[in-house]
Amino acid sequence: MMRKWIVIALAFWGLLVLGGCYLPSPTCDPDEMVAPVLQSPAMWSLVDPPPPVLSWSNPGSCNPEKYRIRLTTGPFFTDDLGGEVSGATTSWTPSTPLQPAAEYAWAVNPLVGSTAGPVAGFSYFFTGPMCYPGTFVAPVLLQPANGAVVNEYSPTLIWDYPDDCLPAGYAVHLSTDPSFSDMSLSGGTGNPSTRWGPGHNLIDCTRYYWRVAPITGTTLGPFSETFTFRVETTACPPEGTSTTGMIRGKVFHDVCNVPASRPLPDPMPVGCREDAPLGDGVWQWFDPGLANVVVRLGSGPCPAVDRGAVLTDASGNFYFFAEAGHYCVSVDRLDSGNEAIFTSGQWTAPSVSGEQVASWEVDVTAGGTVDNVHFGWDYSSWSGWEYGTISGVVWHDLCAFDPADPVPSVLPTGCVVTSAGVVHADGVRQEGEPGIPGVAVSLGRGPCPSAGLAEAVTDETGTYVMPPLPPGEYCVSVIVGEYGSNYDILMPGSWTLVPSGHEGSTFRAVTLASGENLTGQDFGWDYDHLPLSLPPYFKFDVSAFCRRGPDKAFDIMTALEKNQMVLIEGKTLDAAWFYVRLPAGRGLSALDPARVPTPASNDLFCWVAANTGTASGDLTLIPVLASPPTPTPVPDRAGPSFSRIAASPDPVYYPAGGQCGPVDLTVTAQVEDVSGIETVNLVYRYKNSQQTGAWHTRAMTIASGVYRVVIHVGEEAARELKAGDGAVEYYLVATDKAGNQSRSSPSSVSLLYCR
Repeated sequence: MMRKWIVIALAFWGLLVLGGCYLPSPTCDPDEMVAPVLQSPAMWSLVDPPPPVLSWSNPGSCNPEKYRIRLTTGPFFTDDLGGEVSGATTSWTPSTPLQPAAEYAWAVNPLVGSTAGPVAGFSYFFTGPMCYPGTFVAPVLLQPANGAVVNEYSPTLIWDYPDDCLPAGYAVHLSTDPSFSDMSLSGGTGNPSTRWGPGHNLIDCTRYYWRVAPITGTTLGPFSETFTFRVETTACPPEGTSTTGMIRGKVFHDVCNVPASRPLPDPMPVGCREDAPLGDGVWQWFDPGLANVVVRLGSGPCPAVDRGAVLTDASGNFYFFAEAGHYCVSVDRLDSGNEAIFTSGQWTAPSVSGEQVASWEVDVTAGGTVDNVHFGWDYSSWSGWEYGTISGVVWHDLCAFDPADPVPSVLPTGCVVTSAGVVHADGVRQEGEPGIPGVAVSLGRGPCPSAGLAEAVTDETGTYVMPPLPPGEYCVSVIVGEYGSNYDILMPGSWTLVPSGHEGSTFRAVTLASGENLTGQDFGWDYDHLPLSLPPYFKFDVSAFCRRGPDKAFDIMTALEKNQMVLIEGKTLDAAWFYVRLPAGRGLSALDPARVPTPASNDLFCWVAANTGTASGDLTLIPVLASPPTPTPVPDRAGPSFSRIAASPDPVYYPAGGQCGPVDLTVTAQVEDVSGIETVNLVYRYKNSQQTGAWHTRAMTIASGVYRVVIHVGEEAARELKAGDGAVEYYLVATDKAGNQSRSSPSSVSLLYCR
């Protein structure tokens, strides 16, 4: 019986051994993962036609949870076209079509949870076709850019081959002699790669020259232009009289997190244009830099790109060295690697544009630096932080005590006395204590004291509201100074809540969280003397013109902004117009008539329409003034003028049911005319290589001085176009109240078919 059980056990063990290859491998612990062995495509192999199947093997005894495949495009290898598969799978095919005549690198990472395992390194392959030697063209050198300074001993030389085929290899000439009489540093790639490095370290503080030519066998094609660079890893002595200068800039995400489909907030957030949901084209501290962007340099006017290229660093910064002269600095959003960075959106700097290429033209002087050559890109959608607000009240902290009087035995209501024997208001806002209008409250970034980021003026209740802000640390302050509107309104007196002891000014540090409405940032002010009745003043509810007389027939003297405040010096008999004074450089003057500045020769006096704002203060003090003679009207024969025309997002997609991106297009513009605007219409059509749609006309509506219309592109384009990418072509037509008509220059945004 015992022998029978032994035979059965041995047979069962044999079945396990024989059938072991069908049992699943266990899942690895993080420290058990091993580097996959890359198998196909083989190193430096040609894949023609693509796409290839990338395959590898797992030499370990367990499987990871999954594999992460990195696939990236040369020559800069900054994008990522890869994906993920389960740990039991050892092959993957790219879902993104690969470019012809290109170099690719790939690697595979095992993953368990969030832990990445070891990588065996990158393997490289090429996509065909190959070039015929008789069709060779000259390569285009990219990096180091011509005239560059490199801070490493073994720089990588990078170039581009401007044809849709690959040479078998390249000859690379590198020398300290521009005639290349010394070829000891030169070499070749031995394959179609467009990257090469010298065989040993270069010499510090030395200038080098390089050029490249395609080669197949012994057939050598035309050489590229010769570029030069200098190795400087230490403080090198200058090369005689310097004739070079520098160009510096940043490529950044110009953040304006305002959806185009919603009404525009008023005021617009910090960092946004006033008239459209777009970044303002100015780099702010909250605008993140974009790394690994290809920036090109060319000699002469744009679109020249013949002087090479650089990649932005982790903060989005880039720089070029160049001889004195005129240059073009550009970023092509479809350049190799850039297309993965510049997804749906549009340029905001140097200007608002839906074009493929953004560019600056700059003049470099010997030894000079051209700064702020910035490129801003506003993405159509962004899931980052939300805007928040900061608000509060500046109020009169009442204490019926004159500092010139002795301290009474019983303090008046609302007063306190300090240990130094100083009597002032108690710093607590009591019922009936009024707000102080017209006070300018400043906002700065970071710790106090700081200012200059934004400003809000208190309204009739003393309330101020800062424009929408990104999260961060801020300083809210009221700067009194020795002159200006705040001085005229507040002095003499002192702060009772949040005093800083800084010469009459005060501030408070605040931290604003994402989406937070931070209220209660108040400031209390105790006047040394009770203010008398307010002088008459006018606060603009909208931006408006100030004219030479009380009628639109009079010439415009200046434009005054919404929320700006001016003193009222007179009115028409029907009070439809006010004669106002704006003290030069000082804004609104005092609340106390005794402190109103006397008129000066450089003060601005003009007439404003009463329906453009609100009159406050003691209106009984306003005298009736006679109007100057009405000028003879000049017939208006000019059509309206257009400015700040913008369309977003770019690109826009169709049909509406797809999930590729935004399907609604918003067009905004400012339109002006001396006679007033009667109508503004958007005229547009859809067009691609297969079909051209009919022209459509849509009326634009005005809000906050900006004309706006939203087009449901996803629905309309689907009815007029069969399929395929194209464009939305458009222009504006405006008619003024005198019957004159103007048409804007045509423009377009990209229209992409959602497959």
